[in-house]
Amino acid sequence: MEWLKKKAERTVKALGKTNISVGERMKSMTYVRVKKESETQEEDYLQYAHGLISADISEDLKKALLKHLQLPELSSPKKVEHHSKLP
Repeated sequence: MEWLKKKAERTVKALGKTNISVGERMKSMTYVRVKKESETQEEDYLQYAHGLISADISEDLKKALLKHLQLPELSSPKKVEHHSKLP
């Protein structure tokens, strides 16, 4: 798990150096937070790095890494059912 954490941290550094914008996408997938911009950006980068790494690991490892990185679990947007009122 430490190896995966280091991989995520290196990804965060690379994202920060290249100034890649990941914040808006990640904010729309999570709840609204009130934090300093630098804290939010760091967490967004870490969340994004977790997503990149998660593409290549099992579901159990994804969850364990999320917990190890102390990140909130992302929830999928709920599907909205549309009921038509046709006779």
